[in-house]
Amino acid sequence: MTEGAARPHSTEQDDNADGRVTDARWWVVVAVLLAVGVVPWSVQTFVGGEVFLRFAWGGVSFEPAVVAQPLWSYPLFSGPPLLFRWAGSVACWGGAVVSAATAGVGLEDWRVTAGLLVVAGVLNLVVAAQFGVQPGRTGYPTGTAAVWLAAAWRVRRS
Repeated sequence: MTEGAARPHSTEQDDNADGRVTDARWWVVVAVLLAVGVVPWSVQTFVGGEVFLRFAWGGVSFEPAVVAQPLWSYPLFSGPPLLFRWAGSVACWGGAVVSAATAGVGLEDWRVTAGLLVVAGVLNLVVAAQFGVQPGRTGYPTGTAAVWLAAAWRVRRS
């Protein structure tokens, strides 16, 4: 590149010694995606007023006492299909976090990151819908909204 020539990329990007371009604020994307994992992925309610929260890491019930159970303790392969889809949505979200983190070394393809988030949202939507069609139960896919907003934000940053 000649002196005085315009840079081919925005000021938010830096050149590595090997010529790869990295996003100087890749850690912001990773932090936002990790924050999505803190949001309840679905809020599930029962007729009697019981509430169950599904997170990326597991579930929390409040009746008769507060009980937290990690995702890996559920029968993902032998239980209802919605449990396997829940784990699939978490795997897609985790893949998106890893994909975003590769921006630190100039390897992220934002389309992969956003695509994984979209798939995570679809799977989570199916989980909430499958739960909600059972009598006396309702599922609200709050995590779907969170991952889709994060995907739209990631696309906008590109």
